[in-house]
Amino acid sequence: MGLISSFFNDLFSLVKDVFLARKDSISFLVRHFYFVLMNKSYLKQTF
Repeated sequence: MGLISSFFNDLFSLVKDVFLARKDSISFLVRHFYFVLMNKSYLKQTF
């Protein structure tokens, strides 16, 4: 149980650091994932 909670604490602190330090990178990642999702939905419609 302790291992899982420490893992989530590390993950949360990492996400928080990235979010605070590089908000432009976050917006870039959001745009990138949105683009990937749009491409996947397009592929599903095609086949």
